[in-house]
Amino acid sequence: MAGLRVARCRLADAGFTLGDEAARDVALGVAIAAVWAALQFLVLIPLTGGAERADVVVNSEQIGTTLGGLGAFVLLAWGGGFAEEVYFRSHLMTSLRGLLGTSRVARAVTVLVPTLLFAMLHGYQGGWVGMLDTGAFGGLTLSLLFLWKGRLLPCVVAHAMWNTIASVVIFTLYQAGGATG
Repeated sequence: MAGLRVARCRLADAGFTLGDEAARDVALGVAIAAVWAALQFLVLIPLTGGAERADVVVNSEQIGTTLGGLGAFVLLAWGGGFAEEVYFRSHLMTSLRGLLGTSRVARAVTVLVPTLLFAMLHGYQGGWVGMLDTGAFGGLTLSLLFLWKGRLLPCVVAHAMWNTIASVVIFTLYQAGGATG
């Protein structure tokens, strides 16, 4: 919010609107997060190390072992996710689109740049595996969603719901439940 004030930009100008499409945007965001969560926790994470996977270990440590820690982590993840959507999708993609135009190559660059930056800036989540996963969802999927819908709300909801689902599943399976695989 402070960044938007500095830029003299309203949330609506950044693509965050609660108009007639809001209910559908929320449903779409929830569905995308649920599909990604199923793919991650039923296929990708088990096939690439499970509880020993670097990003799972890092996130488990960040969440902690208490419900208070889980709640605090989810709230932090929502705030961070919102800020990332405002910056990566609304600001960066809109700026790139303004600079590069709307040709196929311009649209590809408009998606590729935020995807790569988003992935690289999430290297702390466990190296290359965390960067690939984060780049695939938080970079590519959410950038394509923003390009398709032209609004920020479905991206914010998808990001917040993914962060919530991931936090709860990691806490339940790899922390409180003590699972190792």
